Amino acid sequence: MELQNQNPESNSNDSSLSPVQKKSYRKFVLSFLAIIVALFIVYPILRTLYNDYVDKRGFDAYFSAEQDYLNALKNDKYGGKTPEETYFMYLDALKKGDISLASKYYIGIEGPGRAYKWLTSLQSKGWLEEYENKLPTDWSKMKEREYWDKDAREFTYDYFLKKDRVISEFATGEGATTTFPAGKYQGSIIFQFSKLAQIWKLYQ
Repeated sequence: MELQNQNPESNSNDSSLSPVQKKSYRKFVLSFLAIIVALFIVYPILRTLYNDYVDKRGFDAYFSAEQDYLNALKNDKYGGKTPEETYFMYLDALKKGDISLASKYYIGIEGPGRAYKWLTSLQSKGWLEEYENKLPTDWSKMKEREYWDKDAREFTYDYFLKKDRVISEFATGEGATTTFPAGKYQGSIIFQFSKLAQIWKLYQ
């Protein structure tokens, strides 16, 4: 009796597939490999293009914001051709109680916001009228002194405190205070020239 080979490995896998199936199988494997290779090649390219797109969007946004900033400075009308003109515009706004207008005479995009908060703080503490009254109404009382910035000018003026002033000094610890006794003091105002708007603004 002839013995049959019972070893399953003796049968070739390919022999169990028809020619059509073999061709389809090879096409599937080649297609799969082609996709893998394409991903390795295409992905870095797509990633680079995406990064370039994001960078361009960021640059465009920055450029647009910069242009808006420069346009705002260029179109600024809150100031005079001399420090004296700007000073009296500012003083007039204070005398009228228009804090919003007065703050617009400060230079920069953030300057008016900071000035508004400061003036509002003075008002809430009942010190705004005193601040207004200490500012000279006669320009001849403003004394110019040398300042390091050629595009800025500093003026000083004398004023009097009629009574002692106690001011909280948060920087030195909670509850700490400084007392300014009644008497004569010197204040100062710095004006900055805006080259874009060609006007003088209050700096601090």
